Amino acid sequence: LLMWDIHRNLDAGFFAKEHTVLLFEFSDYVSKYRRWWLLIKDGEVDVCLKDPGHYVKLHLLTDLKTLTGVWMGDLSLGQALRNNLITVTGANEIKRGMSAWLGTNYFADVGPAHKRA
Repeated sequence: LLMWDIHRNLDAGFFAKEHTVLLFEFSDYVSKYRRWWLLIKDGEVDVCLKDPGHYVKLHLLTDLKTLTGVWMGDLSLGQALRNNLITVTGANEIKRGMSAWLGTNYFADVGPAHKRA
């Protein structure tokens, strides 16, 4: 569900009209759900569980808990990168703009219930 949520909310406009392939790999998975490809073209994002056979411009390697934490706003992307919880290789312009195109979940700004009480 995480990758489907990211695929629906990713800022495809960041990539302009350029055909871009991003690979998300979960180090804690050994099943067919270990690798997810996001194909971005003309403002549309498709998600694939099989290698689409195109050049990968960015490869993000992490575990599911870390990416979920970043996506839900519980962990900043910068913290995850500085602590080597996420490894990113690929095109520098995509790496530099990662916080802009990845973003967070709609509910990332909502704090835990125990803190609000």
